[in-house]
Amino acid sequence: MHSSPMTSTNIVYATAKPFHHSVLVPKVECFRTPQTNPQGTDDEIELVLRVTSPENFTSTSDFPVVVIIHGGSYVGGSFDEPWLNGHNLPGIVTVSVEYRTGIAGFAQLHDESTFRGVADCQLALDWVQKHIEDFGGDPTNVTLMGQSAGAGIALWLARKDHFKGAFRRLLALSPAFPRTPFRRRKHILRRSLGTPITRKHLAALTYEQLAKGQRRFQRQIPFDLAFGPAPFEPAELADIPIVLSCTREEMFLWENNPLVPKWLLKRMFGVRSSWRAHGPFLGSLITDAAIRRFVLHAADSRPHNTWVMELRGSAEQPVYHCSDIPWVLNNTELLPAGIKEVIYNPDADTASVVHTIARVFFEGTLPSWPEYGEEKIGMAINYADSAVLESDFFAHLRPHLR
Repeated sequence: MHSSPMTSTNIVYATAKPFHHSVLVPKVECFRTPQTNPQGTDDEIELVLRVTSPENFTSTSDFPVVVIIHGGSYVGGSFDEPWLNGHNLPGIVTVSVEYRTGIAGFAQLHDESTFRGVADCQLALDWVQKHIEDFGGDPTNVTLMGQSAGAGIALWLARKDHFKGAFRRLLALSPAFPRTPFRRRKHILRRSLGTPITRKHLAALTYEQLAKGQRRFQRQIPFDLAFGPAPFEPAELADIPIVLSCTREEMFLWENNPLVPKWLLKRMFGVRSSWRAHGPFLGSLITDAAIRRFVLHAADSRPHNTWVMELRGSAEQPVYHCSDIPWVLNNTELLPAGIKEVIYNPDADTASVVHTIARVFFEGTLPSWPEYGEEKIGMAINYADSAVLESDFFAHLRPHLR
């Protein structure tokens, strides 16, 4: 029995040859020191995760489990980011997952039906099913949580063709997907790298060549996510409870507009000419086209067993993309200074409302407000004010999305 929260980090859950799908490691190998500095691109990759268990856990505690998939636009981010810390969730086991990003995880090859980065996360869920009891967790009571790109992966794993029953419910915070599938961009990556997109040719490149080619590729796709699973078809989601969340000011940190006509930007982001900004033009455009679009489409496509909430800030205190992560996990005071999205002294009532909704869901209780349904009901959480139910608060957005 342990008297305080215990974190086990750098647990090796899987290994993979470069540009191959990963495989689970045997239990006896989970706790070896991971290889942190492979010598070349041919070296085996080791994928790790972090588990935080509540105080006084035993192997028979059967605490609820939350598996967290980090964001980072499918090209960055980390499983050990400070705002994914689960120390302040008494009675809940948290698992934060590393997965391959960028070319390594999402440059889909001709013989692949899924994405290596997504498959990595599926293996982490398989690992949880096999081993989480050793950390006090209940493998039959797992919530999958993701934010941004992580929410995109979580929703992708909830597709009927991927869902294996390894989690019972899903919390998707500000989900993001590419609007264009990789197969339609493969020629751009080929040109950026100067080599065919095959395992043999990719593995022959150095880290520096891959990184340089990836940067060149991303620069040629400035108005969309360059990597990630697509196209997202929410009608394919399995029938499990899903809470979808976004903020109204997701990307308002983007205040400077590029030297591109606004009408052309609208076309590039896939919105109609009738669309109007509700804040900084580019920030509003990214918010609606890259985040809220997917919350709206997912809820409209499967209105039952789905709950929607939107966090709304003000001109004085916007609620940016990622602002809600510390509220969900109740860890704002644990975060280092200097994270521009974080509200370091959040309104206590707002943070408590968000945390309570998440915590109750993690424990296995459905949200207290009605599902989205045919009336398109959602919970609007107004920062430092009220939380109110509204009918179809995306009505103003729906006609303007292509």
